[in-house]
Amino acid sequence: PLCARQDVNFGPAGGAVGLDVPACFREYKRGSSNRMPKHRRIRMDTREHGNQLLQGLAGILRLDGENRANMVFNEDDECFVAFDDRIVLMFYLDEDIHAIVINVLLGVLPEDASREEVMFELLCANYCWNLTQGGTLGIDKETAAISLSYLVPLPLDPPERFEEIVSKLINAADFWLRKLKDIAADYGETGAEPAIKGNGLRA
Repeated sequence: PLCARQDVNFGPAGGAVGLDVPACFREYKRGSSNRMPKHRRIRMDTREHGNQLLQGLAGILRLDGENRANMVFNEDDECFVAFDDRIVLMFYLDEDIHAIVINVLLGVLPEDASREEVMFELLCANYCWNLTQGGTLGIDKETAAISLSYLVPLPLDPPERFEEIVSKLINAADFWLRKLKDIAADYGETGAEPAIKGNGLRA
């Protein structure tokens, strides 16, 4: 569980960690035709509920003061959090489909001889969510960024499930960061790291 992590130490928002996020993550809604059926649409304030979930997560992480206050969706419907300077969780609020989309950047698809093996491993992991903890591994066509994604329909009941989802994604992301690094080492490469710069929170 997140509350048992020994490395939780948020730095100041806006200076600790930020991201140069691929355009596909910021604009994913443009290509989305996967709209929620009317009988599942939510009458409540989706943004308020989404912020409540983030604030609940901030409580689990024992944040206070400015750090806790910044654990909400900004004007672009985004909230970024980095764990251990390795795992960056990007939360996106989509009020059109009443959901939070969580993305975790894992690296960039290599162009060397390991490319085929990486794609094969990602595809096998997606089968029945075998090695993704319920998320979906994918590759952005424009940037070749490898991402682990998870869709959280709102409202989430009970809200405590949000911690479980985030904790599982962190564990899955940690596994895949190590897996991709091992594959790169087998082929004599160092592996491509995702670009991280800009504003956000560090845990």
